[in-house]
Amino acid sequence: MGHVVLDDTTRNAMVGKLTGLSNPYTQPRHFAAEIRTSLSVIGANAMMDIHDFATAPDSPAVMLIENLPTDPHLPPTPLDGVLTHTARSYVGEAVTYGLGKLIGEPIGYTTEKDGDILHNLIPAQGAETMQSNRGSKVFLNFHNDSVYDESGWFHTYNADFLVLYGHRSDPKRQAETIYIDAKTICAVLSDEDVELLRQPLFQMAAPSNFTVLLNNGEKIWSRLGGVISGPDNAPEITVAANGTRGTTPQAEEALQRLKAICDLPEHSVSVRISAGQALLINNRKGIHARSTFEPTFGPDERWLLRANIRRDTWAMRQRKTDMWNVYV
Repeated sequence: MGHVVLDDTTRNAMVGKLTGLSNPYTQPRHFAAEIRTSLSVIGANAMMDIHDFATAPDSPAVMLIENLPTDPHLPPTPLDGVLTHTARSYVGEAVTYGLGKLIGEPIGYTTEKDGDILHNLIPAQGAETMQSNRGSKVFLNFHNDSVYDESGWFHTYNADFLVLYGHRSDPKRQAETIYIDAKTICAVLSDEDVELLRQPLFQMAAPSNFTVLLNNGEKIWSRLGGVISGPDNAPEITVAANGTRGTTPQAEEALQRLKAICDLPEHSVSVRISAGQALLINNRKGIHARSTFEPTFGPDERWLLRANIRRDTWAMRQRKTDMWNVYV
């Protein structure tokens, strides 16, 4: 895992550039323009590390950045999903968006958080056992963040990277974000299993946000594809939190062995994201999960920000909507 810790001088200089910002949820284009220079003071060494994370095939697939600016007057966690925009400085949003710009282009999807480019991840009452960011009391299975596509494959237009920023950790400090990369999985699996996982013998379920909110809860399965793709020295992995299945007994057995490897902590990294920390995640090199935690549903409940980052928006130009930087 890559690791960057900003010094206090750098953090304070960043704070000085994050004042008087527009509302990122109602004026995203203005907000984006205002913060493009906000991370210019981050320093050459940190910039190089973040650039390598985003561009080098052999770089670590996950990076933790610490001692980032935080909102000085953060309101209680909005458990009803209604954000309080009065007396907000939007420092967390600016840091999340700014980091996203360093590694690509933050975009929104119409099927995720109503097209918002910045997502507030907060546990929801009544959704404790959902396989989504709204859950809490169930293990959120290893997956890539994906997006529904009518072509039948849900990982073509998904984010290349994710940025997760901590407004607040959960009060009991139980929630862990866990990551394992495809290279590690392939090294532990047998050659025969890797070869099976490369074949078009698997189906992935559409993401739960599409299934629950837009398809009356009915699960949709993808067309056949492989779980592993790409060269042996830099493989890509494709797995869905809402379900992945092999279509032959041998394929399903190989998939189960892959899942068993993911469950072994010695093969993964885990982070309890705290306030002022950001986790950069490569959404293609590996898969991530979230542990169970006991929600309090109080004013200090867990509150993360997330941004989906694409390196190439031209390839998905046919999915562009009339909303700024939002895609179907």
